[in-house]
Amino acid sequence: MNIMNANVSPGVTNVVQPGLPNNDLQSLLQKMLELLQSLDQFLGAVDVTHRHKKQYHFDASVSAASWSYGSGVVRPGGIGAGPSINATITLPYIDVKPEWKVRTDEKNHTITVTIDGVSPNTVHPLVAVRPQDINIPVQRPKDLGAEYKIVFATPKGQELFETTFRNMLPA
Repeated sequence: MNIMNANVSPGVTNVVQPGLPNNDLQSLLQKMLELLQSLDQFLGAVDVTHRHKKQYHFDASVSAASWSYGSGVVRPGGIGAGPSINATITLPYIDVKPEWKVRTDEKNHTITVTIDGVSPNTVHPLVAVRPQDINIPVQRPKDLGAEYKIVFATPKGQELFETTFRNMLPA
């Protein structure tokens, strides 16, 4: 809410507060408005409810990964039409969410998935975590029939998991 253009409503002078005359109440409200305007200027006149929270990063572990050729048939929700990488990952806390970036190196026949766990929280619920399956939509590599390597790595480049697949069209 931007309060820079806020005005004290004319109806506010009609508020009756025991022990405070209306002009004292009006003066108090005017001072509160000035303080809020100063605060608004201090915050850069932005809506604090829509500020981006800082994201804290956490390592994920990858226990399995496989290539899905895709079916060519779109299921409800748009799932399953094209190729994808299916992986089983574990994140350190229940409120940490996975993020990934996929890069395909056609020269070396390698697909690298950089996986990261992010959370806006520094304090986490102490709830047991378990592996979760994720589906990462990708573009089909160009070299049909060739063997490709899938590598999962941290944003710092530490390799977490590696597997291979043969790039074929769905049957």
